Amino acid sequence: MLVFLLIASIILSIATISVTAIDDDVYFVNANGIEITFLNYQKLLSVGYTEREIQSISLDEYNQIAQMEILSIEKDDYYIKTVTVENEDGTTTTTDEIITEEQAYAEIEAQEDGQDEYGIAPAVAPPHIEFGEGEGEGGDSNPAAITDRTTEYKHMEVTGVFYRGQGALGTFFVKVTLEWLKTPTMRYTDIMSINFTDNVQITNEYIGGGQYSAFDARFYYDERHYHLYNDSENTPTNAIDETDTFIIEFDGSNLGSYDYKEDQGLGVSFNLPSNHHTDEGLYKDCYKYSDFYMTLSANFIPKQYGINAATFIGTYQHQIFPLSFGWDDISFSLQAPYFSFSLGFIEGNPTFDGTLAAPIFFENLYAG
Repeated sequence: MLVFLLIASIILSIATISVTAIDDDVYFVNANGIEITFLNYQKLLSVGYTEREIQSISLDEYNQIAQMEILSIEKDDYYIKTVTVENEDGTTTTTDEIITEEQAYAEIEAQEDGQDEYGIAPAVAPPHIEFGEGEGEGGDSNPAAITDRTTEYKHMEVTGVFYRGQGALGTFFVKVTLEWLKTPTMRYTDIMSINFTDNVQITNEYIGGGQYSAFDARFYYDERHYHLYNDSENTPTNAIDETDTFIIEFDGSNLGSYDYKEDQGLGVSFNLPSNHHTDEGLYKDCYKYSDFYMTLSANFIPKQYGINAATFIGTYQHQIFPLSFGWDDISFSLQAPYFSFSLGFIEGNPTFDGTLAAPIFFENLYAG
């Protein structure tokens, strides 16, 4: 079931209260009116939920987490700097670098220096960068001339929880979160997945009379609507300037938006909105999108009693070339590169950049 939510910023700003944080006292009330105790608020944080997600969590989802009898928690997270280069010969290359949180925000701030509050940089032509022999990045002896370069920053986190679940088997709750620290330039269809070992399987649920894979996927983003004068200076009019937060949610009943591959993984797709404007006489009606934030969570159970270990890998793939694909083109794996697509894609101009992957290992499991 696809759910499209609009939450006004002013509602979010006043929907919280805090009182004495002891035991069962109400610590937080979210936008859905759910009263959350201090202990359960901390529990939500421990299993991978952020303040942004807690603000809009549903009652059913909250109750599931609150009632978990947790046996163990595993986490992995990191900050990534991705540089994408479009070469003069038509090829595209990407490199990923794990950096610190401080470095990520410092570099973003430096890159945004000189832009106005609307994100508009001075009207200068983009540089055409060419390296001479031996002058390329990474010490390449004969690098191709670079016609365009983009640098993007992301924060990825994967949380795995083993809790007392169905019978004596136990249940795994796995959650993947990807936050764009800097809004991406190229926006097409991105893919997030949970890859897993062949000794577990996803749980199922009934939706509208049908049985489907049980998971929750969400895409949060902000839409800023404003006016600019329709002239060469693009001067703000201040006639309209408003920001709304959107949450797109879908589950197993949205068959075209995901694929579950037995003994491989669960993958979901997110369509990233692009900035756009329409000419309205004296002004431009502008829409700018930012603060992209995606999550995917699911429960898994062992296929047989007595398993002693399980591995899950959260992945994220950002599409950098507007080529359509089908789920039959995609496969998931526990081995690098973790995500792959068919050879039908254009050679030398990949549809996706390098896969981001974070593993979660469970060992010495005892439930009962």
